[in-house]
Amino acid sequence: MMETCRKEHDICEAGIFEGYLESDWSKPLRLIDVNTLQIVEGSIRSNYFALSYVWGMTEKSRSPQVGDSLKLSDCPQTISDAITATKNLGQPYLWVDQISINQQDRAQLEMFIAFMDIIYSRAVCTLVPLYGDSALAAIPGVQVERNVEPIMMGVGTQQI
Repeated sequence: MMETCRKEHDICEAGIFEGYLESDWSKPLRLIDVNTLQIVEGSIRSNYFALSYVWGMTEKSRSPQVGDSLKLSDCPQTISDAITATKNLGQPYLWVDQISINQQDRAQLEMFIAFMDIIYSRAVCTLVPLYGDSALAAIPGVQVERNVEPIMMGVGTQQI
């Protein structure tokens, strides 16, 4: 379905947006291959999921390079769960700012921050966990069962 959208909707692939990408965006994206856990080089045209989350007080670690492999046990829980969710949803690649942007390269960091809107808008889907105050929080429903309270409406104890 996403392939049809990308092929048939001209606004996504042409016009001002396209010119903007071609003239201002030529950098490759570092993506996580969720099947091999390797960092691979992709582009803004790759089919990838993106993760938008709260970093919190987690420390910034060295950003892996293309060809490096990740260990899920070394990733903050939010990122580990996003990798699992992306894989479970059948998408091969995930973009995560903490991993995909070299946090020690100030110029690269500033450039990617300036283009975050494009990175997120070109993603097939952006995962946005609405839980937790840091990257250490689990994404409910991925590894741990969601604890959902019933919603009480009106007078009495009617559950919806």
